[in-house]
Amino acid sequence: MHRKLCLTLFLVLALMLAAVPFAMAQEETFGLSAEDFALLSSPNMDADSASFDYSIALNVTGAPDGDVIVALSGSGAFATDDNGNLVGSLTVTGTADAQGESTPINVEFRVVDNILYFNMGDDNWLGQPLDEAMSSLSDVAPLPVDPDELMSGDMSDNPEAMQALGEMMAAFAELEPEQYINISRLGDENNQAHFQISIDLAGLMSSDAFTQAMTSAGTMAGDDSVGSMAPMLAMIFQNSSLTWDQFVDLAENRLRQGILAFAMSVNPAMMGAQDASATPVDVAFTLDISNIQYDPAVSVTAPEGATIMSSASE
Repeated sequence: MHRKLCLTLFLVLALMLAAVPFAMAQEETFGLSAEDFALLSSPNMDADSASFDYSIALNVTGAPDGDVIVALSGSGAFATDDNGNLVGSLTVTGTADAQGESTPINVEFRVVDNILYFNMGDDNWLGQPLDEAMSSLSDVAPLPVDPDELMSGDMSDNPEAMQALGEMMAAFAELEPEQYINISRLGDENNQAHFQISIDLAGLMSSDAFTQAMTSAGTMAGDDSVGSMAPMLAMIFQNSSLTWDQFVDLAENRLRQGILAFAMSVNPAMMGAQDASATPVDVAFTLDISNIQYDPAVSVTAPEGATIMSSASE
């Protein structure tokens, strides 16, 4: 059940992330003028380094275990070293309130020389080889295919997965994105063009293409029942919204800010509640990435005295 849930969430996220870029590749301009669509779809993001600020807000009300409020913020900077390897840093501060308790959060991450360093706010730095850290993440949230095979394009050792991936791509090709995606240009702010993209999640999840994509992902993961979850997901997400606000610098054609906002209200009956007057579960999530800078000087050093963890040494 855990694997099926992870697979389902992964596929939903993948489809949402793929929907807009896929749509941009079509000739449809979604009601925008040709000039506005070109401005939206082709900001100049070419850079050797980048920095940004961000904030995250999550609010859940009506859940059986109580309300949840998470408020995080921080900054990040990334670049590549002389060998082409990733270097970077990310700070995370804020609070998480759940079940009547408030937990402070103060975390910092650094990537130097292919080592991921992190501490939990107590200056007790730990480190792990970056490839092992990514592998551990894959173990926690298993993907339907091996990422290395997918990136290399060599899936010859898994012909069923290769066929299923082809079927998934065919399902994407059958999508009519203008049915589920709406794009508008709102008022310019601070010499930045403001675009908003909204996705009809319930409509997309009700489509034959989504069901086929889920079925194909299930085949790749060895679970043919995954496709049958599509109608249930469409019902769960029937009262939901997903928007992406994009701010493009008119002087430099640079993306300066992006705001991802998701909200949904789940009928308690969908969660097995017998009381018709039960309070719905409301979820609101916002990710705001702002002050995006290109080609800043990025200097990241390995923390002194860090304890390196490695499965190779066990």
